[in-house]
This record gives sequence, structure tokens and C-alpha cells, in this order.
Amino acid sequence: MSSEIDSKQFQAVVEEDIAEAPSGGASAATAVSTTGPGDWALAVFSQVMLGFWAILVIFPFLWMIMTSFKTNREIQRDPFGLPAALQWENFSRAWNAASIGSYALNTVIVLAMAVTGTILLSAMAAYVLSRFEFPGNRFIYLLFTAGLMFPVFLGLVPLRFLMTDLNLYNTYHGLALVYIAYSLPFTIFFMSGFFKTLPGEVAEAAIVDGASQFQTFFQIMLP
Repeated sequence: MSSEIDSKQFQAVVEEDIAEAPSGGASAATAVSTTGPGDWALAVFSQVMLGFWAILVIFPFLWMIMTSFKTNREIQRDPFGLPAALQWENFSRAWNAASIGSYALNTVIVLAMAVTGTILLSAMAAYVLSRFEFPGNRFIYLLFTAGLMFPVFLGLVPLRFLMTDLNLYNTYHGLALVYIAYSLPFTIFFMSGFFKTLPGEVAEAAIVDGASQFQTFFQIMLP
């Protein structure tokens, strides 16, 4: 008797699912049909503008690569034409005669110093500002983020005199400090939002297990 009841209940459930299927399909068809000509026009316009923007961005790089294989006469005579023959010696001449190798090494050194300093300082500042409450917390955070609105070119002249007076002009660490200073506002703003999304229970569990704030930050929160 119970098996007959179970089979009837199962059949009733199947019939209900079948009955609901057309309504779902109809609603999906209705949702698709609500797309009007304006939406299609906006989609086409967006794709065209994105394609145009991609051309503006990619074309200079392609032209630079193509020009690097030309002679000086070919560049002056036909800037946008294809090279008659690939001039591979241009790269060796640029690396040796134009000191591209030393410039590339300088870039790597300054980049390593700037990236390391920016990540370390901004992560520590963002962690404290986003995870701890103390007087002036909000003011300090707004003071950092206000740097996003500061025009960089207004500080070039005073920065030049400041770096000269501190004997930091034309040095690796001087340039790295400038990059770090200009990068801190955005990185602190970005990483503060990241640390706010992390569950506080993780840090609390680490503290309960005997980890210090230093260990909690570098071994748990930052990774």
C-alpha cells in the first residue's frame, strides 16, 4: 500500500515539473524578446568604439616593431611601408651604441626597489587603517586618498629642488622614493578595501593561537 502511495506521489511531482517547464520557457522567450532596437544599437556602437580604441592602442606598437627593422633612409622615405630587408643589426647597435643595456638595468633596479617598497609600506598602512580603530583613523585614511586628486606636475619643480638638497638627485634610491611616494595613495586605497573584505575571525584565531600582530600580518593576512 505504501509503495502505491509513493509511486503516486512521485508521478505527481513529475507532472508538476512537466507542467512548469512551458511557463519557464515562455518567460525566457519573453525576456529575450524584450531586447529592443536601442539595446542592439548600443551594443553595436560599443563594439565599434572598442575596436577603434584597440586600433589606436595597438597600431603604435606595431609601427614601432616594423620601424625597428628598417634603415634610416627607409624610415624617412616611407614611414608606414614595410622594410625591404630585416635589419637585425639595429638591435645590437641600439644595445651597444645607445647604451640600452645599462638603461634596462637601471629600470630593473629602480623597479625592484619601488615595487618592494610600495607593496610593503602600503600593505602595512592599509592593514592598520582598515583593521584597527583609533582616534584620527578616518582622517589619516582620507589624507592618503587625497593624494589621488593631487596633480603630479605641480610637484615636479619643488621635488627637483628637494631631491637636490637631500643629495638624492640622479640616484637609484632617490628615484625609487619618488615612485613609492606617488604610488602610495592608490595602493593604500586599493589594499584597504581588500583587507576590509577579509574575515576578522582569521586574525582573531591566529592571536588566540599565540601569533603576534607582526606574524598575523605577514604570515596570514598579507599572503
